Amino acid sequence: MAEPSYIVQNAGAATITYSYPSKLVGPMVNNAANELTAGTSVALTGFKLNSNYLDTQQALDNSFIIPLLNGGSIQITNDNTCGSITITAIRTDVKLASGDIVAIASAQRAVSGGDSTGATITVSFSFNGIKYNVKFNKCTVAQCKPLTLAGNDAPDYQVRFNYASWEFV
Repeated sequence: MAEPSYIVQNAGAATITYSYPSKLVGPMVNNAANELTAGTSVALTGFKLNSNYLDTQQALDNSFIIPLLNGGSIQITNDNTCGSITITAIRTDVKLASGDIVAIASAQRAVSGGDSTGATITVSFSFNGIKYNVKFNKCTVAQCKPLTLAGNDAPDYQVRFNYASWEFV
């Protein structure tokens, strides 16, 4: 008889960091008081433990099949690693340095002339005693609602970035 297997994962034991190669200016009356210095890495905040707070989706399948008339097939593969990352969070502050992803994404999409560089988002988490680090490169803001309000709850914001590639680091 095989021994039972056990998997241990700590709830909320993930760190998601964000870094942008240029200065970002956030929303406030005095914008100079709400800047994120170029290349500064900040830990993101505002994740609810009882929900999915991060999800990724490939832009294309890495393998697809062309069925042939005789019953055979041609299988085509690629090593494309682009896609999108969706982060669901609540607003925790308006200051970029606080790690509020809604404020940060709003500032990134407001870059004068448009964002032509993209950010780096790194996700670190432990699963069954092994630490994983996944880096998403050239992250550009695909969607971030400017405003969501709720009554007796903190409203969820879904912030979606498109990334050019990802890698284990």
